[in-house]
Amino acid sequence: VAIKGALDKINLDPKWVDIYLKLFIHPLDALGVDFYFLDSYDNKNELNDYLLKHAKEGDILITQLEVNLDAVYEANKLAKSLGMYTILNPAPICEFDKDIYNYLDLVVLNETEAKLLTNIECETIQDAKSIYEKLNVSEIIITLGGKGGYYVSKNEVIQNVNNIIEAPC
Repeated sequence: VAIKGALDKINLDPKWVDIYLKLFIHPLDALGVDFYFLDSYDNKNELNDYLLKHAKEGDILITQLEVNLDAVYEANKLAKSLGMYTILNPAPICEFDKDIYNYLDLVVLNETEAKLLTNIECETIQDAKSIYEKLNVSEIIITLGGKGGYYVSKNEVIQNVNNIIEAPC
């Protein structure tokens, strides 16, 4: 799966990569869902050619703003037309074409990015709802560091008060 290569690139301890894959990826992988990361494709044509050859409906495209912004925009636009689930982490925060929201299913951002993109400080559930409405995508996740985070969609809002989970050593 493409995600394994991406995890390997960030030099995580192999046991954490295996734990991550077992908990989050293998259940989807067993269903035939493939993940594509826009991490090394600066050329939008190269990525789009790859997606056209390999991606299928239900696959997942994960992008961020560290690479060519035109490639990010075009990849999400194509992925959406192919029936893929599209995720954007707008980091590092910069100026980008906000029309990209039309092609996104999920935006995952931290509280600083939420404030910079919407001019709304995320301190309450209502703030999280307002950010969701302003971004106008299907779902958002707002991380709040040690304060937890929010998941917001059309039908639900979930507040997670940061529960500390002991990781095995």
